[in-house]
Amino acid sequence: NSQIENDVMRMRPMDGAVIAAGGELTLKPGAMHVMLSDLPGPLIEGGLLKLKLHFEKAGPIEVAAMIEKRSVTPSSPSPHSGH
Repeated sequence: NSQIENDVMRMRPMDGAVIAAGGELTLKPGAMHVMLSDLPGPLIEGGLLKLKLHFEKAGPIEVAAMIEKRSVTPSSPSPHSGH
């Protein structure tokens, strides 16, 4: 959840997202995404990052996310600038 305040994009934490049984949710920059903090080391492009997602009914599920190069250019500033 995000909104623009004083020309700065501000992210707001969400309690969760509803995913229908058999459905899917795509996480991507500029849309719904997760913000990672306290990483144990640097993210290496082409590597995998193991994540544990917690679901209300299914419980915790481990997934691997491909680490991709940031696609932010000076003409499209990061939505995280300012925080």
